Amino acid sequence: MPGVPSVNLVMQTLVFSDDLRRVQITGFDLTARRALTVRLKASSARIAGLAPWTRSARLTPLARCVTLLALGLGLATLAALCWRPASSPTAALVQPKKAWLRWVRFAVGGLPGLCTAIVVITLDQEQSSALAYGAALAVGMVVLLALLAARARVTKMFSSFSAF
Repeated sequence: MPGVPSVNLVMQTLVFSDDLRRVQITGFDLTARRALTVRLKASSARIAGLAPWTRSARLTPLARCVTLLALGLGLATLAALCWRPASSPTAALVQPKKAWLRWVRFAVGGLPGLCTAIVVITLDQEQSSALAYGAALAVGMVVLLALLAARARVTKMFSSFSAF
């Protein structure tokens, strides 16, 4: 605890609910020492109404697994179709020689997945229905298509310098 030089916390059991919104504690003993000593002792305590931290309680583990698998496969399939290598060896992208450029490519390539994950976490916290998770795939697809448009624009812009 900030500002308290000595804290002693003892619990016999600490049980979280499935959705992490409730905590049940038995054998709770908290001692904090600063100028005064404060001791809080309870044979049992229950903390309820916490903000959700993890998956939606509306989805069963199987439904959540299928939903996340479908999101991942859908986004990976779209990315594979959009980012496939060029057909002729001369048209293939030149591998960057600078390590930082390679890391930039990795980071940019991970943006659709990151955006999809953010939407999934938001939907989990709102306890959304399974159908709402289609929005996560839509967000990932929009980000991927925006990256494709940016790549085409940047490629066209830099190819115009080859005339000089």
